[in-house]
Amino acid sequence: WLPWRQFVSIPYNMCGRAAQTFRAAREAGLHLGASLDPEDNAENGNADSDGGEHSDSASTNNYNMCPGMNALVMWKDGDNISIDQMAWGLITKTGTQNKPLPVGKQRMSLHFQNLMFNARSDTLFSKPSFTKLTSQKRACVVALDGYFEWKNSPLGSGKGKKQPYYVYRTKSGTGEVAPLLIAGLWTQVSTGIPEEPELSSFTILTTEPCKQIKWLHDRMPLCLWDKKSCLDWLENPSPSVLKSIDSVAAKTEEFEWHMVSTEMSNLKFRGEKAIQAIKPPPSVLSFFSAKSKAKSVSTNPASEKAKDGSKKSSQVGSSKGTESHKQSFSSKESYFPQQEALSRPKQKDRLKAKPTSEPPAKRSKITSFFQTQG
Repeated sequence: WLPWRQFVSIPYNMCGRAAQTFRAAREAGLHLGASLDPEDNAENGNADSDGGEHSDSASTNNYNMCPGMNALVMWKDGDNISIDQMAWGLITKTGTQNKPLPVGKQRMSLHFQNLMFNARSDTLFSKPSFTKLTSQKRACVVALDGYFEWKNSPLGSGKGKKQPYYVYRTKSGTGEVAPLLIAGLWTQVSTGIPEEPELSSFTILTTEPCKQIKWLHDRMPLCLWDKKSCLDWLENPSPSVLKSIDSVAAKTEEFEWHMVSTEMSNLKFRGEKAIQAIKPPPSVLSFFSAKSKAKSVSTNPASEKAKDGSKKSSQVGSSKGTESHKQSFSSKESYFPQQEALSRPKQKDRLKAKPTSEPPAKRSKITSFFQTQG
């Protein structure tokens, strides 16, 4: 039993699941002028393809990250930009030597408390816990490969019938996949544990969805779409800067998405398969559409003629008779000279034909009947 399983429904909130690889963090870091320690190269420590459980370190690509797990985060350190590991989900409570913070899996639940793995941009400066961090310039940027959202769907599984979708970024014009740079806040507290004296944690800002993905959820991560926006946020997390980056995020059209396996709802499913697209099962409408298309093709005179011609061509090729004998099979008309004479009259000709008069005997009987009645 895991103590944080009681929060299994919380990751469905925006944004509670994401994917981060070393490659995305490195690309974003180079873009902003930061650098990573070479020994943190995740290319030498990919997550298991079967989604097995691994340690949360910078040397591991995590394709199914949830609050409580570590991620690489960029923050302003004087005049430089640093990249460090931080735990997702703000923990503002300080531990002491007499009452230290819990460790291991028991700490997982702390990162879910009060849903502080997300921070709404529209109420950010009205919450004391967040305004304290902005006044301390504790702004950060998180580089993600993408994030997950769930949508109620008959294709989903489980009690809620939710289907997960993976949302990522493609550069306009080139279509190249690029990291999502998300605005966030971070903090650091004492743990009261000698082996781990300090704990750094962060939260991701969310905003109103752009038109492109409004169908999927009523919130989305607050993305920073250019270098200037990232640097402005890191240097001065003020209401004016927030308003500026928020207005740009609302107009973006650089999102892509696809359905992924419902297995990724399991936190142990953390390999690359978690973000791979799956083919949606055929619907009832597509079944009847395919049947209708097949029927139209079978009743198309041109297709029937081509089919008939192909059949005759094979007959000609297999014939071993004389050339005149081959020609006798080349057309329907030449092989069936009496067909026109034996064929039934056309419908319009039948309609034009005058009906034959009734036999005189029947007419006389009908006439005599009315005469008798009269």
